[in-house]
Amino acid sequence: MTLDKSKFWALACYIPPLFAPILLVRGKDTLAAFHARQAFAPWLVMALAVTLGLLPGSFFAVAKWPAVLGLGAYALFLLTHGVVMAARGETVPLPLIGQHIHALLGKK
Repeated sequence: MTLDKSKFWALACYIPPLFAPILLVRGKDTLAAFHARQAFAPWLVMALAVTLGLLPGSFFAVAKWPAVLGLGAYALFLLTHGVVMAARGETVPLPLIGQHIHALLGKK
């Protein structure tokens, strides 16, 4: 497979519902498979931020909203970093969470 096709599929992984099917269909393409695993991280962090934001109660408001905003900013940073690395054709794990996600979802 050419590098341009691999980069296309690696970039497509960062569109939310596509990382799982791409991992299944393009599993032999190492660049696309790597980014399909890494693309899980930003959406996991964003889901955590949304879940935390939906917790009820004013008691949590002091700690909740800074945490939600921080997690949201971190998810945006992870997403941007992943897209840039995919566009470059590099397999660099995402900062802080990339190695854990790769270990969780398995290496091939």
